Amino acid sequence: MTNPALPEDMQKEATAGALAPNDVTDGNPSWAWAAGPGISTAADLKILGEALVNGKLLKPELQQKRLDSVTPTNPDNPGGASYGLGIAKFGNAYGHTGELPGFNTFMGNDPINSVTLVVWTNLAPAADGRDPATTIARTLIGKLYRPAA
Repeated sequence: MTNPALPEDMQKEATAGALAPNDVTDGNPSWAWAAGPGISTAADLKILGEALVNGKLLKPELQQKRLDSVTPTNPDNPGGASYGLGIAKFGNAYGHTGELPGFNTFMGNDPINSVTLVVWTNLAPAADGRDPATTIARTLIGKLYRPAA
């Protein structure tokens, strides 16, 4: 599966509000192995997002290696999203995402400006295949860090 987007006719139904999302209320996330039992609150994600950046999870040498490993996911867009050793960078924020059917999260921390952003959605992926939390986070980061006029 290379494209998580729904077929075009179903996307039109979703846009029109005629396509109900899949109900995953009773789904057991254990199939996702270590990711499945990771049940958190937004406050937990804030703490983890900050710890991913401030070095409270790893020894200083490994943390520096981790931060230095971040490279653009699209070499043609060096200012876009980047990823490294288990850590992503969107704008000034370092963090990570998480996803299981029915849930999508983004947590990021900007260590320079002491800003932490947590976005939590109950849809994953959206009808067009994009991750809702990442899409929302990208928009919010773009508004927080507008280029100077």
